[in-house]
Amino acid sequence: MHVAIYVRVSTTSQALKGTSLDSQITLCKNKAKEIGYLDSHILLYKEAGASGEDIDIRPEMTRLREDIKKGEISKIIIQHPDRLSRELIDKLTVCREFEKYGVEIIFVDTEFQNTPEGWLFFNVMSSIATYELGLIRKRTVRGRLKAVEKGKKVMPMRVPPFGYELVNNQLVIHKKEADIVKQIYHWYVYNQLTLRQIGEKLYRLGVVPKRKEKKEWNASSIRRILTSEIYIGKYTYNKRKTQKIKGEKTETGNPKKTYTIREKEDWITIDVPRIVDETLFNLAQKQRNNNTKNSGNTKNQYLLKGLIKCQCGRTWEGTFYSGRKDKITGEQQKYFIYR
Repeated sequence: MHVAIYVRVSTTSQALKGTSLDSQITLCKNKAKEIGYLDSHILLYKEAGASGEDIDIRPEMTRLREDIKKGEISKIIIQHPDRLSRELIDKLTVCREFEKYGVEIIFVDTEFQNTPEGWLFFNVMSSIATYELGLIRKRTVRGRLKAVEKGKKVMPMRVPPFGYELVNNQLVIHKKEADIVKQIYHWYVYNQLTLRQIGEKLYRLGVVPKRKEKKEWNASSIRRILTSEIYIGKYTYNKRKTQKIKGEKTETGNPKKTYTIREKEDWITIDVPRIVDETLFNLAQKQRNNNTKNSGNTKNQYLLKGLIKCQCGRTWEGTFYSGRKDKITGEQQKYFIYR
């Protein structure tokens, strides 16, 4: 039987530096030797850059739980209970699971006894950790929003909107992309092009979206450019409330999230450099409304029109793609997509 060592750091920067992981490993290995285990008996589970909340989507925690179910581990050594999770329910769930398979839990920094008193102390300390995590979140969000209100910086963002770049926590205009944004508005308002036609034009011109994983423009990306007030110099924060869906993840391995719209009085709007003037922006909104009203005249009938909604509340819109013609009948297949 083996002894497992589980170590975790929350951020990618900590993982790259390795200091916190290395110190946890050293402390846990010393504990293993203290209770009579050699290095050959140790199985290491090293979680780098994993949040203290999402226990169900951590690959190393998943591997550890699977090995425990196989009966390969008799003890698990962890530096501190918060390395398991900062959420009380998650912590209790995995601890009970370990206990069910007869695995002894050993914490380096705190003494844990599998007694009623030991569990009482464990639960109290875990509740305090959960409370502290909530306070940290609250202070962090409050501090960021205060900075936004003062106009000192923008909120951290993975990818700035198309047409902008992030310099010293400020949105500044990206000249080449901004010219494309203006061209999109011109095509839509003055040339009466559809979103799909605009996407095809951008593709032919070799213009790619901001996100590297996307090579082609879809209707929703172009619609976002045509409807976002950021392009007339108004950037709104705190508009949506984000909540993670526990135990579920996206194709890229990130936690799945749901979005709800906050009350308007909670929104914070700051000024950023504008790319298009309000007259052109308003013409685009008028064109969009006209297109919506006249959508009943389209030659393509979308049977699910208005019936599918995103979790954020937005109604999905339909589009279609033409497939290859049948070599025998000459008929061309159409594929309808809602997004």
